Amino acid sequence: MADFDLFVVFRRLLTLVCTVYAVACTLRSLWGWLMYFQTNRHTQVLGRYATVLLLRTRWRQFWSEWLQIGILTLLLGAVVWLHHLVEP
Repeated sequence: MADFDLFVVFRRLLTLVCTVYAVACTLRSLWGWLMYFQTNRHTQVLGRYATVLLLRTRWRQFWSEWLQIGILTLLLGAVVWLHHLVEP
């Protein structure tokens, strides 16, 4: 019972609640946009145009951004791993 830490339980619970909230807000927003693009003929054309633009994106043009995101993610992982090593 000495290993029980209320802060760890609070932190995990807060993480769970925030994750569920973020997913719910994202899905609600996506559903709203999908419903907006189905309202009339003009917005349907606009929605199809936006979809085609997203599908035609040339990912090779953004390789430096993908590389930067990957490096920063690895650095964050290394910092978290080192934190777990240092923390008793």
